[in-house]
Amino acid sequence: MSPPPSYAVFTALDVNEAKPFFRELGVATQMSPASAEITIGLGASLFDKEVSFERPRQLSRMPSFPGDLLDPDFTHGDVLVQICAATAQEARSAIKNLLDSIPGYQVRWSVDGFRNENREESGRALTRNLFGFMEGYGNPDRRGSQRALRDLIEVPEAAGEPLWARSGTYQVVRLVRLAQTLWDADPVEVQEKTIGRHRDGTRLDGLAPFDDTAFAEDADGSITPLDSHVRRANPRLPGVEPPRMLRRSFSYSRGRDGFGMLDEGLLFVCYQADLKRGFEAVQRRLAGEALSRYTLTTGGGYFFVPARLDPDRW
Repeated sequence: MSPPPSYAVFTALDVNEAKPFFRELGVATQMSPASAEITIGLGASLFDKEVSFERPRQLSRMPSFPGDLLDPDFTHGDVLVQICAATAQEARSAIKNLLDSIPGYQVRWSVDGFRNENREESGRALTRNLFGFMEGYGNPDRRGSQRALRDLIEVPEAAGEPLWARSGTYQVVRLVRLAQTLWDADPVEVQEKTIGRHRDGTRLDGLAPFDDTAFAEDADGSITPLDSHVRRANPRLPGVEPPRMLRRSFSYSRGRDGFGMLDEGLLFVCYQADLKRGFEAVQRRLAGEALSRYTLTTGGGYFFVPARLDPDRW
């Protein structure tokens, strides 16, 4: 998987009739400009309709985890269309042109995303989030074994999945609102303890950003707190798997809400072969982390991305 472009539009759709919709969607994706990266995700609700293919084994509606406040108007959807491009205008034009050419749907929700300071370093795609910290250090090195990367994100033949779903991937999208004013009121030292890294990416114990060494000299969390984000996400303990997923997140900013408060935050996006070993395992470990004081998940969903969209099959 290549590094993500700097801009994206995520649009969730509810479909009237699956067969004509997918036939035209498959054609429309093939006619889209080569500069646009298009990802099609299928939601669990699609399989409650008249479709001729079996639901992926782990695909369900995204549950509400502790601390979530999911807005039904910005959660789930039959189909998620994600379009990435080098500029915001290219992404918006591509989604408009694609949606204008397909029939029978209603837009359930749509959010624009962007990646500040978007770059690749040591085989990892990095971006600076709205809290001022670089993200992506925990991703696998894209320059390493392609087989290992595929094993991380692609559904294998032995997983008991439907034949059509093999080599596809489970996509999780989370619309995470950030309490920017509350965060900005805290000193940098508190912010760094909350994240578990310095703003430049180096670990609080002085190790380099991509160093994955265990916290052997800091068992009590006196340097990197036990409830910090990076330590909860990947505690580096014997018997605890590192996150089995690939993250490709974006920031978002939707202006002010009805109460005059800024609505901005993180479009958390990840891909994995196994939801339980990937996102859900990490999400369980994050319960009660110090960062939860500043975040609120309000939407998103679980989707399954097929390896390819074949108009004749659909």
